[in-house]
Amino acid sequence: MSARDVLRVAPLCAAGFLAFGYNNVLMAVLPSYLTAAGMTLGEAGVQNGVFLILAVGLRFALGSVADRRGPRWAMLVGMASFAVGALMLALPLHFGTVLAARCVQAVGLALFWPAGGRRSPPGCPRRSSGKSHERQRKMSKVYPFCNETGEGTITAYEVFPGVSLACNDFHMRYYDSSFRPDRELLCIDHCREGRIPAH
Repeated sequence: MSARDVLRVAPLCAAGFLAFGYNNVLMAVLPSYLTAAGMTLGEAGVQNGVFLILAVGLRFALGSVADRRGPRWAMLVGMASFAVGALMLALPLHFGTVLAARCVQAVGLALFWPAGGRRSPPGCPRRSSGKSHERQRKMSKVYPFCNETGEGTITAYEVFPGVSLACNDFHMRYYDSSFRPDRELLCIDHCREGRIPAH
């Protein structure tokens, strides 16, 4: 990775660290904070569930908007949504206010996550098969891919043990994957455009 690539990716890394770090802390701490403030366990759990379901659902709906407007726009709107949601959480605590704040933040995550993955491939060698990057990212939740025909990302969400949801955002003619599952899998694929061949 050249010095120029590092300078291009550094703001993304800083923004991603702040946004995802903030979100992870909030997902872990907010339910306890809300119950201590007098909300029920159900309300504390519902706000996290609504946030996650909405973020995943909006990822599909907002993907085409982010594609048209570009990753910079999507990242800026995504970060702004996180900031607005944080300010809303400073308002007097009512379930409706918390739920509205988390919905605003879900828009931010839905926009920021794929845009971040799309902005990162300067570090991905353009003439590689991409297999080394696939192996390096096995423990991660966002898997970037690239080859000479383009780039793509897989964003994986573990819904609950044994069930995962993966959002694939590929802009390439083909990709030869070295992935071999160690168990039986049921995969359901939906393509907004293009196609995915099954083997």
